[in-house]
Amino acid sequence: MKKILIILLSLFLIIQASAKQNQTNYQKRVQQVLHWADTTQSSNFLIAAAKIRGGIDIEKGQQMFEQALKRKDNSHRGMFIIHEMMTAYLAAEKQMPNSLKKKVRDYLAKANFYRGDTENHLTMYYTGLYLAAQTFPDLPAEKWYTGKSSQENKKEAEAWFDDWMRLTTTIGQGEFDSPTYMTVFLAPMFSLYQWAKDPVIKQNALAILYWLIADYAVEHLDGVYAGAHSREYPERIIQPRHSGMTSWGWLFFGKTEKLFHPLLLTAAMSDFKLSEILYSIGTDRSKPYVHTETKRVRNIIRLGDKKNPPVYKYTYMTKDFALGSMMGGTILQPIQQHNWDVSFMTNSPYMTIFTIHPYIGTPDLAMFFPEEMKFAIDEVASNHTYYGKEDKWVSSSPYEQAFQQENTIIVLYNIPEKEQFAHIDGFFPKDLARRDTDDSGWIFCQGGNTYIAYFPLKPFEWIEEKDCFRLRSYDLKNGCVAEVAQAENYSSFNSFKAQIKSNTLVHDTFDSSLTVSYTNSQNDVLTFTYDGARRINGKLVDFKEYKLFRGPFLNAEVGSRKMEILYKENGIMVDFDTDKKAQILPIYVCPKIKNDFELNSGQAKKIWEKAQSMKLVDVITGKDGRFSTDVQVLYSDKYLYVKFNCEDDYIWGTIEERNGQIYNEECVEVFLNPANCLHQYYELNLSPKNVVYDACVINARTPEKPNEAIKPLFQMNIDKMKTFVSVEGELDVKGKGKRWQAAYAIPFDELFGAENVPPQPGDSWRANFYRIDSPQTGQQEFYAWTKTGRPAFHLPWRFGYLRFE
Repeated sequence: MKKILIILLSLFLIIQASAKQNQTNYQKRVQQVLHWADTTQSSNFLIAAAKIRGGIDIEKGQQMFEQALKRKDNSHRGMFIIHEMMTAYLAAEKQMPNSLKKKVRDYLAKANFYRGDTENHLTMYYTGLYLAAQTFPDLPAEKWYTGKSSQENKKEAEAWFDDWMRLTTTIGQGEFDSPTYMTVFLAPMFSLYQWAKDPVIKQNALAILYWLIADYAVEHLDGVYAGAHSREYPERIIQPRHSGMTSWGWLFFGKTEKLFHPLLLTAAMSDFKLSEILYSIGTDRSKPYVHTETKRVRNIIRLGDKKNPPVYKYTYMTKDFALGSMMGGTILQPIQQHNWDVSFMTNSPYMTIFTIHPYIGTPDLAMFFPEEMKFAIDEVASNHTYYGKEDKWVSSSPYEQAFQQENTIIVLYNIPEKEQFAHIDGFFPKDLARRDTDDSGWIFCQGGNTYIAYFPLKPFEWIEEKDCFRLRSYDLKNGCVAEVAQAENYSSFNSFKAQIKSNTLVHDTFDSSLTVSYTNSQNDVLTFTYDGARRINGKLVDFKEYKLFRGPFLNAEVGSRKMEILYKENGIMVDFDTDKKAQILPIYVCPKIKNDFELNSGQAKKIWEKAQSMKLVDVITGKDGRFSTDVQVLYSDKYLYVKFNCEDDYIWGTIEERNGQIYNEECVEVFLNPANCLHQYYELNLSPKNVVYDACVINARTPEKPNEAIKPLFQMNIDKMKTFVSVEGELDVKGKGKRWQAAYAIPFDELFGAENVPPQPGDSWRANFYRIDSPQTGQQEFYAWTKTGRPAFHLPWRFGYLRFE
């Protein structure tokens, strides 16, 4: 027994040490960002605030802040300016002279902040407006550039946050997965989380930060935001590590060289702590995985039947490469859509291969921009000079469609003759380790430890350019097939080539049928018809089955407003659905065992090793308790097994009858909610003397009314429940106890409300685990798995999630 305990303790300490080290490393990077701000010659509000806060050169920071107020382009850059100005103001407020504070307050009366027209613009704008209204709550309308009072401005900003978060958590983000623009969604949420006084706004900002960081982490590969993107710029598409999110990737995950950006200061000047789970999801690429998502098209104002059609994303991730695509095809974002690519790890900045149709056309713009259609192209081209060029590397085309299965993709084009640029282009880096055009028609490439096979469906030419060899093909009915592999899966590059050439590719009727069929190296048959069916091994792929997120790390249903973030045995549930104030709750992944066992048997010790420990914390503060308490959970087809391990120097109890009030002395408690219903659940308590208290509880409480009545139904005892208690040290003697263990075997067939009995893999129940420790009669300490914020256990919206493996 002692040896097993030592092993378990050692494993626990290793896990704890790893978590602490990752958190320490994140804090070190935060300090590097702050040091950079102290020493950089760059200038803006955020850098000025960091200098003022840092105390090294307060005067210079104040001068920089004043200079930023006087910039002539502040109006045009309004959404950036008001966000950065108010974040900086609040970050440095305590060290600011009153004269500078007054200048900011007065500036709000005369500034003419352009708020923009895209989601990222409005998120920044309303964050700045909200923080300004909060900071100066009594300013009348005439003291605001908006012509509205502080309270009116605050209310308008709150409405924007509610709407944007609702859309993002139900049908997906609009400007989604952008290596450039995700930065300006993250930064405002850090500002709100740190500086909002309203606890609802503050908590919701933290919850959406978890949501956005998780969304990024699952497609992060060593500093590259992999997969398909809604918005990106040509020079950054071909050099994936040159995008803004690479700096955030360094801050969160530390997988690239240091890369500083002023917006990182919104995180660095906050007290945000990066979750170990988020860090692990962003860095663990030990096993390849598939991740799918549903996102939404940004608001379509004309030439469309839906305001926000869905976007279906597919990403296949390995430690050496990521292959990603948007499988719906057509125009999903204007101008800057990046429909598919393979990103591979190499020292070269040009670490990607993809194809595009360089489309230019009024529908691309008229769908999304309010300008008159006949002016739209000139208007956009004046701001985005690459838009009208046929050699651009980013484009949204209505004539491009993709179909992906793991490491294989088919991309098809059907371009009308009337189009201005009636050809497709492929980007192949000039510094690839290999680029061989084979007699079979396949083009074989190697980048780093990644092998890429690319089959062009139609004739092409190579155009040598500064950064790449451009593959250009002028056939209007066109496309390609690509398969990507890790070099370690083949004995040599030649063996990879031989395997690919042995695969079956059927495209001889493509000109008439627009259909391609390819049997890849895993013997999966992909059949794809342009504007038609996509099939895997004959089975139709139905995008209606797509979730908001689905994969080994993230899971969420469309419309649910809940995201399950998982890493191995632990997880986080981000819940915007239960209350106005979002819930961030733990998930415990419960392992399944094949055979039942007796709780006091010799084999029990070995079986419990299969279960991860969850730590109980102070029910109010969430901090460690005076004594350590951990819980383990397992399940079989018949029973849910729960074990508490409780340190204690005074282990006692006086009550001996079943359903006696053991909660007034010392006990452990299991609250189970199989129906996931907030108003009915089971309470199963156990004392150190193996006395049981069990009841089905009817609870009228809600987050809005947390003090309503509760009613335990004792007649619903769990008759077949088994329990076992062991005590180390002396019982009922102060100072003579060491620890005690309490174990349950709870029969599933006596618990009502679950969708499946027994639970099926992937099912989740709401649950919480508690301990009451009494140093002496009338004095109690309360521990919980997920804290309730007050000395009360019957708050079911605070229950965590028990997920069955």
